[in-house]
Amino acid sequence: MALCLVSCAKKEVSREYLVSYDASSTEIPAGGGSFSLAISWKACMVTVSTSADFVQPSTLNVGSSDGEGRLDLSFIVAPNTDYSSRQARIVFTPTYDSVPGKEILIIQEGLGMEDAVVSLNSAVSYQSWDGFGAMNLGNNWNLNTDWTVADADALLGDMGISIMRIRIPFDEKKWEDIADECRYAYERYGVKILATPWTMPAYMKTPQQIQAKKDGITSSLNPDYYKEYALYLERFAAFMKASGVPLTAISVQNEPDYAAEYDGCLWSAAEHLAFVRDYGHLVRSASLVTAESFSSSQAFYDHVLKDDTACSNFDIVGGHLYGAVPSAYPLAAEKGKRLWMTEHLLNESWTGNTDHWTETLAMLSEINGCMVNGWNAYIWWYGCRYYSLVGDGYEGTSRGEILPRGYAYAQYSRYVRPGDVRIGADVTGPEDLLACAFKGEGRLTAVLVNTGNTAKKVNLDTDVQIMSSSATYTSRQAFVSSLSTEPSGASTVTFIIPRESIATIVLK
Repeated sequence: MALCLVSCAKKEVSREYLVSYDASSTEIPAGGGSFSLAISWKACMVTVSTSADFVQPSTLNVGSSDGEGRLDLSFIVAPNTDYSSRQARIVFTPTYDSVPGKEILIIQEGLGMEDAVVSLNSAVSYQSWDGFGAMNLGNNWNLNTDWTVADADALLGDMGISIMRIRIPFDEKKWEDIADECRYAYERYGVKILATPWTMPAYMKTPQQIQAKKDGITSSLNPDYYKEYALYLERFAAFMKASGVPLTAISVQNEPDYAAEYDGCLWSAAEHLAFVRDYGHLVRSASLVTAESFSSSQAFYDHVLKDDTACSNFDIVGGHLYGAVPSAYPLAAEKGKRLWMTEHLLNESWTGNTDHWTETLAMLSEINGCMVNGWNAYIWWYGCRYYSLVGDGYEGTSRGEILPRGYAYAQYSRYVRPGDVRIGADVTGPEDLLACAFKGEGRLTAVLVNTGNTAKKVNLDTDVQIMSSSATYTSRQAFVSSLSTEPSGASTVTFIIPRESIATIVLK
């Protein structure tokens, strides 16, 4: 225990005050908070002051001219938002005589910063990128989630989303409604459209029910209707084309391996193979996508990839990431198939009262995982929903406003464009810094995700001469902010990416 003694002499009376603490200085975390110091006094009054306004003591006076005592002096330290540490002095000064005061030094940690090197190699090429997307459910299931003009402008215009996934109504009488809901997005922005069936009409199924599972009984497509179902898919694709909103792709089934107690249909891998092999060629008005496995099960897809006839009848392997993480799929690449992540949703932070931004960082990490593992597209679930990309007017959101998760998503979708080709991007340094990079149209685009709680000072090295650079970032505190980049040579720029944020750097 360190004791700091100040003697206060006034004529014949001996006065003293004592400040006791375990050191003459103390360190406070960057987050600040409430702290206390043990103060002892004897026959002396002391005023308390601080040298910096980020430290606020609970009282400005301690002690009295007679007697003695002890108390815990509490003080509040504000959070430090800078990367460097800072200091303040708590000064204890006698209120009489000319005795000098004593002080304790408060040292508050900074947010901290780690060094990292990200090396881009444009001479190494990987997969080309087809785009980022979101689901336009339409006015289905009594949810007002069909995209308005304002929604489409926010998602496709401001955010740069280029793929819209839609649900095929099993009732053909509602197909015209879907076409109308897609028309503005297609005519204004030329959006790619992926159409997915949740179920075919009930008469084609065994048993004849819309749900994948009802009262404990599951349903699947009756093999006698395989051909009719293929013609049904082609009929929808042809209808959309004739309506002026042609599809880019159409899939066999939404989540064939999940027994949903809502619209759905179960398929075994063998049934899926038989359908795609024998009837997939009948779908000609759009690229055919495999059934979209609930967890992108490669064991499910292997059957159609290993069968030459089936493999020739489809173009895209589509799947979801519920309960799964992105991984490479060498067989799909070997067969020349595109690999699309066609649905995922993270919204437990709304039901479990946990941190929304932490969940958004998980989404960003997943996108990075898809990219570096050779996938060609990433499609989020709802485009318009209060817990998603654009607000729907519920839970305090405004209809059409881009939400924090939407701004984070746009750090990818605005800058990594369809047709861009992924290049080499290696990180040297902290493991919580993720990176991927693309080249296209005379530019290099690097997207970095800092999942850690420490800022990173990054040297971004390239194998080309940099003429100009620009950067933006999105964090918990800043939805869209410019990031300062400093040239460190003809082919290197340096910048700081804040903690728990995503940054996009465009080099030309």
